[in-house]
Amino acid sequence: MNELLKELVDTHRQGGAAALATVISRQGPTPMASEAKMLTRIDGKIVGTVGGGCTEAQVQSEGKKLLLDGLSRTLDFTLTRKQAGEEGHICGGKVQIFLEPVRECTVACAQEAIKLSETGRPCAWATLICRGGAADLGENTKMLVRADGTTLGSLGNEALAAKVTEEGVKAIKEQTTQIVSFDDQTEVFIEPMPVVPTVYVFGAGHVSCYLAKMAKLVGFRVVLTDDRSQFANRERFPEADEIIVDDFEVACNKLTVNQFSYLVIVTRGHLHDAEVLEWAVETKSKYIGMIGSRAKVRILFRDLESKGFKKESLAKVYAPIGLDIKAETPEEIALSIAAEMILVRRQRQQIDSDHQVGLKKVVPKSGPAGWA
Repeated sequence: MNELLKELVDTHRQGGAAALATVISRQGPTPMASEAKMLTRIDGKIVGTVGGGCTEAQVQSEGKKLLLDGLSRTLDFTLTRKQAGEEGHICGGKVQIFLEPVRECTVACAQEAIKLSETGRPCAWATLICRGGAADLGENTKMLVRADGTTLGSLGNEALAAKVTEEGVKAIKEQTTQIVSFDDQTEVFIEPMPVVPTVYVFGAGHVSCYLAKMAKLVGFRVVLTDDRSQFANRERFPEADEIIVDDFEVACNKLTVNQFSYLVIVTRGHLHDAEVLEWAVETKSKYIGMIGSRAKVRILFRDLESKGFKKESLAKVYAPIGLDIKAETPEEIALSIAAEMILVRRQRQQIDSDHQVGLKKVVPKSGPAGWA
């Protein structure tokens, strides 16, 4: 998504016209996600996708018309079984796509969305898709809502903006899209914008070196923390977006962790692991993983329980860390961790029950202590 937004901004800066298509609703097994987007430039170049095949071709054609008349429009498509088969799908569905010209307000919101996304902070876009049946929606058609309720942009109506802000904050929390109606004449499409997830890696050993490379490759922002500058440095971690060299306790208190954060605990010793884990289980992070044998994990968990930590808090820890691929080398362990983070990010299936200590999950071998 960020690549499309960056292209949108660059095109506007260079004086080029462009149309932005967004899937605002779909029914049935359509070949696109509900938040799919596509940018059509006046020179014919397209960025992104709204499903491919004949649907995309028609959207591109309508985009060229829009660049001539400047009027937003909503497009309805019904994909027949024959069309679906031609595009590689089993059966058809219905999809609604909103097509709008790229305006100054769109560019401003795109710039802010990029900045927030790349620093792991969520936001939502609110797009005016209907205003009293008017063909020309005017200039105030886009508003960005941050998680704290602050906004950027305008929809031309204070009462509407207040309602959209409330629904935008809710959309961020629930990660859902919706169309909000106002005064029976106005409709606004609200969508949470994708956030670049941040993985915080605690420990700068061999596993971390490979994990930083893999995590960056599959779309994570990488922040590395260790108290040893001879290990935590640019030479060993060129892919890291940020490197923090400090005591683990001090470093933890510097971090801004939210539901888009992934915490990987692979320090060089049990004491440091326990120190970071105590902090980690109190956060709202999406993923917490800790390296080590099942025996080590049980000992650490017992110690935390004796300190008053609840079993429910500890149950969310992926320990031993990584998918069970019988990993042995640092590279393989890093791969198993990256794969587990991807699985959690995509949320394709319920896996919590398989990651509690003592159940059916088998630990990838952690190797010599120096690897971590």
